[in-house]
Amino acid sequence: MKTKTNGSTNKLPRVYEQKVKKIISAVLDEFNCESETQMWTAPRTPQNCWARWIVWHFMRKLGMNYVMIGGYTGHDHGTVISGIRKLQIDLKQRPHEVLREIFKNVSEKL
Repeated sequence: MKTKTNGSTNKLPRVYEQKVKKIISAVLDEFNCESETQMWTAPRTPQNCWARWIVWHFMRKLGMNYVMIGGYTGHDHGTVISGIRKLQIDLKQRPHEVLREIFKNVSEKL
């Protein structure tokens, strides 16, 4: 099986394919990432983490479970759960106006 740019060999169910591509594209644009690989494997800077977490958040909103999201993105489902929780904390408790703006922009593109 061919390995995707995210390091995973898992394929998404057809119902999610186009929507996930749109989410990833919107996040890559907002964070100025050159490739999907950069987003999944880049160092753990706040911007790279936020990019991953935002993608996971919107994948979850599509109705995907944590195991499916982790399998597709090459991460453990526990990492996905933790990332989504950290994103929610950052959005609610910390004064990250830049993060809020990026989150809003991605939401509008979907």
